[in-house]
Amino acid sequence: MSVRASRAPLTQRGRVYHCLSQLSNVANSATESRTDWGDWAALGRFFEYNVCEEMLPTGTKQRRSMPHLFSPIRIGHLRLANRLALQALPSGCAVPGGMVTRELAAYYRERAQGVGLVVLEATYVVPPRDSLTPHIGLYADAQLFALAHCINGIHRAGATALVMLDQPLWLAHASVAKLDTIGAAFVAAAQRARTAGADGVMFSTADGGPMEQLVSPLQNQRTDQYGGSIGSRLRFLTDI
Repeated sequence: MSVRASRAPLTQRGRVYHCLSQLSNVANSATESRTDWGDWAALGRFFEYNVCEEMLPTGTKQRRSMPHLFSPIRIGHLRLANRLALQALPSGCAVPGGMVTRELAAYYRERAQGVGLVVLEATYVVPPRDSLTPHIGLYADAQLFALAHCINGIHRAGATALVMLDQPLWLAHASVAKLDTIGAAFVAAAQRARTAGADGVMFSTADGGPMEQLVSPLQNQRTDQYGGSIGSRLRFLTDI
């Protein structure tokens, strides 16, 4: 894959947008043509040598570089082949019922080539209120086998696999009993992820999700053990 940025005179912001636009166009083309996802290494180098350079103030001679982008890194007990990661973004391949399909497994297997880390999209810990909601689920043992097949494909491509446990749940005003139930569901889902071969799980404390609702002093106005100080607002997360 050949990627090159134009050097036509542009404002600094314009140069950044131009490079990002080219990167986006190439990524979209790769997706549509099902290009070998190992070519993402080329995209990474394009970003390093073009976009990062353009982010420096005009006239700056020293270029920002990422010399360790393709070097291994250790995070806790995990060793990643490089510092490229696929974030937990919706794949568009999930289906109602929470089962990982062959299409979804192929989606992650292809994108695991050339990156060090793959984070699976938000995985539900309890069934959604709307049974027609497309999602990945880990609230039933029957969902393990297909997820294990997906994770095995990621590992065979050379990447580490993490499962993002997150779900649209409203917990800021939930009863303590409900918080205990949901907390136990998160623990059970994490255990299932481990059984399926995942290298770990992640929790999201952003975007208005259940964790963020409890951590935020603006949303969490509770007066019990889950509200007040930062330690109390973090209690649900740390207990898990």
